[in-house]
Amino acid sequence: MPLTINSAAKSAQDAPEWGPTYSIREASRITQIAPHIIRYWESNRLLDPDRTTKGHRRFRQKDIDRIMKVKELFYVKGLRVEGAKKALTEEARRKRSSDELPLELTAQSEAYAVLTEVKDTLKEILRSLK
Repeated sequence: MPLTINSAAKSAQDAPEWGPTYSIREASRITQIAPHIIRYWESNRLLDPDRTTKGHRRFRQKDIDRIMKVKELFYVKGLRVEGAKKALTEEARRKRSSDELPLELTAQSEAYAVLTEVKDTLKEILRSLK
C-alpha cells in the first residue's frame, strides 16, 4: 500500500525513512502497549505515525522507538501527558543542540590546529633570528 505523509507541514527531516512498516497491532506486540493506548497517545500528539492512503496507521522503527520512549515516561518516570510532552520537547531541544556541537568543535579544533602550526612556525623564526 502506498504511504502518504499525514501532515503537509512536515519538514524534510521528518519525512519517513526507508524500511519496514508495522500495523498498530504489530507495533502493539513489539512494544507491549495496547493498541488503544497507542491511539490515545497519538490523539494527544505524543506519536505521529504515517498513514496509508486509506488512513491506516503505519509505524516505522522511529515510531516504535518513540513509543518505547513514551512508555518509559509514563510507566517508569510516572509522567502524565503534559509532562511527557515537555520531556519529549526538552529531549528534542537537547538533541538539536548536541547535533550542532560537533560542527562547532570541529571548527574550533581546525582553528586550534592552524594556530598551533603558526605558533610553531613563529618560534622557529625567532630561534633562527637569535
